[in-house]
Amino acid sequence: MKIGELEINKLSTKVNKKNIFIGNIKRCTKYREVDINGQPSYVVYNSEIYAENVILVKVSDNPVGYINLRSFESLLDYLKQNNIKNYEGTSLEDSILYTHVNGLGSIWVDKVKPYYKKELGHVKVSKIEKKEKVKVKIDKIIKK
Repeated sequence: MKIGELEINKLSTKVNKKNIFIGNIKRCTKYREVDINGQPSYVVYNSEIYAENVILVKVSDNPVGYINLRSFESLLDYLKQNNIKNYEGTSLEDSILYTHVNGLGSIWVDKVKPYYKKELGHVKVSKIEKKEKVKVKIDKIIKK
């Protein structure tokens, strides 16, 4: 099955580990285009953190786009229930977060790093979040 440019192995919802990332989501709080000689030349903006350390699934390469793991799981459930093999609908486009500011109030992905450092292969989507929950618990224990 294909979602955007992302290939999903069967309907067992296995995704290549190289497409799983952790990143911050930011929201634009100030946005202004600056013109030089009547041509838009650059953008001035301020931002704030909308969500930190979010698990993201990369669904497109050009431009690079990600979808939040929670939204991704909901989409996979919908596709399974309706037996849909390929999906490139407009609702997917609404869920994709890109790596650039798009205007006042827009949200985008910032500071992305791979979720799996050296591991290769595929992983079930349901296992990704479980690993993160264990990781958070371990971090809390270490901080105490």
